[in-house]
Amino acid sequence: MGYYNYRTTGNAVTLPYMVNGRMYMATPFFSLMKPTAPPEYRHEHIRRYWLVNDASYYLEARADLLAPIRRTSRTMWHFYFSTPLGLAILAGLLNFRRWDVRAALAIAAGTMLAIALERSALPHYLAPAFGALLVIAGVGIQAIWRLKIGDRQPGPPLMVAFMGICLALGLIMIQVEIYGAHQPKPPVAERPQLIQKLQRLGGQHLVIVHYSPQHDIHDEWVYNRADIDASDVVWAQDMGTERNRELLAYYPGRKVWLLEPDRAPVEIAPYAGSVEGIR
Repeated sequence: MGYYNYRTTGNAVTLPYMVNGRMYMATPFFSLMKPTAPPEYRHEHIRRYWLVNDASYYLEARADLLAPIRRTSRTMWHFYFSTPLGLAILAGLLNFRRWDVRAALAIAAGTMLAIALERSALPHYLAPAFGALLVIAGVGIQAIWRLKIGDRQPGPPLMVAFMGICLALGLIMIQVEIYGAHQPKPPVAERPQLIQKLQRLGGQHLVIVHYSPQHDIHDEWVYNRADIDASDVVWAQDMGTERNRELLAYYPGRKVWLLEPDRAPVEIAPYAGSVEGIR
């Protein structure tokens, strides 16, 4: 990670996400930190994302310090514990006296406590502690298998039932994925196909994206590869005719397009004298 950070940001202990936060975030990562002056935003939808959507979590946490803990608990419960894995973890916790369960629980609890200090959390935030949860689950499965009640050993039948529940839930999730694949997708899902169309035309391209005032701030079209200038397709926000001229002068050899993703269907047309268009 240190080498990755060094090659990306120039500093082994500076995460790329920290650089992004310093440039765009209007509020601190942690709710206990004091608010800072927001940066200047050149685009309304970016301003709304950071000052309205993102900042709302921080403001809620500042007003109620327990709000992030409640939200984090709900998120983690639904993703990790309301599943067969949760049943195995519960069985493992019944063996709390084992040293490996205590160690794993300490690791998981420390990670969850750190997450609770943030203004909001998503399930993958707990990924560093997932190995500890698997240890507890493994102990639980082992305990179920070895369970004895008098002269009876109900462990094997319970394991068969447990595996049946896992299989049933797996089949349900497959059906959910199949159903979701046939649901209408947001316009931004067309972005990869649009890139392919532009690449088939040959040459290098510059796509200027113009959003409407009603644009969904979570459907972002404008992002680029690490080496932007070497990319076949470069994406940029529309800054208006006058301010776009600097960008056009920087990329004089590219075919320039105007993309309006909030139209139905999504439209892309030549911009600034380009003679070719696709749709």
